[in-house]
Amino acid sequence: MQKYLESYIYHISIERNLSKGTIGNYKKEIEAFMEFFKSKWPEQDIVYLCEHEEVIKKYLYKLVEVNKNKARTVNRKTTILRGFFNHLIISKEFPEIKSTPMLNIKGQKVEKTIPIFLSAEQCEQFLYGIKFFSRYATRDYAIFQVFLSTGARLTEIAKLELNQVNLHAGIIKLYGKGRKERLVALTESAAEALKLYLSCGDNKDPAKKGRVPKLGTNIVFLNKYGKPFDETGKGMYMLLIDLAKRSGIYKKGLSPHKLRHTFATLLLSNGCNIVELQKLLGHTSLNSTEIYTHILDEDMLNRVRSTHPLNKKYINDDFVSKIKNGKNK
Repeated sequence: MQKYLESYIYHISIERNLSKGTIGNYKKEIEAFMEFFKSKWPEQDIVYLCEHEEVIKKYLYKLVEVNKNKARTVNRKTTILRGFFNHLIISKEFPEIKSTPMLNIKGQKVEKTIPIFLSAEQCEQFLYGIKFFSRYATRDYAIFQVFLSTGARLTEIAKLELNQVNLHAGIIKLYGKGRKERLVALTESAAEALKLYLSCGDNKDPAKKGRVPKLGTNIVFLNKYGKPFDETGKGMYMLLIDLAKRSGIYKKGLSPHKLRHTFATLLLSNGCNIVELQKLLGHTSLNSTEIYTHILDEDMLNRVRSTHPLNKKYINDDFVSKIKNGKNK
């Protein structure tokens, strides 16, 4: 079984160029399925598996009825298995594999739900909360300004490098799924927050201190030890939850990805059209010429700045200082 899995992992890492986190998740899901298969059919091999779709059906039954996985989770795992078995056939590495057990397997019906998002007022309250409550306010304020300004994915922010940032143009280049590139505009307030974070590393006050790397790294956002946040994004996730609770805007299910929903919702409700939004979120690939900042659609860039309700929402540091100093007296 191992050689089949290794072939697929090589395919998605080299040919599809998926991230380490995604590859790790795919590997984990396929291994879990293989473990189930061997526990129920210990004498059978992968040829038997590929010819008997009831193996898949029983596994999906286990996911739903025993593990109590939700429909979206089951569909995600089904998609991973479908890709795995399709690869075994298409690659032609394994002539013994002549069919896929996924042919007649359909996805679970998913109930439509309204995505969790923050209102513009909640976003502003959150940003004020960061200034008030974060020990590393300059860094954290910049992180979440960029999240809310760009609608970037967690991994895109965690892996953002200095050479992807153009503060003069107010643009950053993001690498999405499959390393697909896209250019996104920063709001003025996000650009200012990022500029401050990158320029005040020598400040002695932790709350005002900016980027100070403890090792040679080009990663923009560093943890309190001066090292990049972990690739899983757990550090940024926990940071969001902590600051959201302190700011009074926490809601069940809040996550960095919900900030992406927030970005999309705020822009759509303020006049941005769906085609522009699709491009901004990276749901379609960009043309290779668009890696240059001057090729980026100027109308789209201006639309982000004109329609984003947080564009010129600067947090008043003097006001925050007065309140904080008043509390300390």
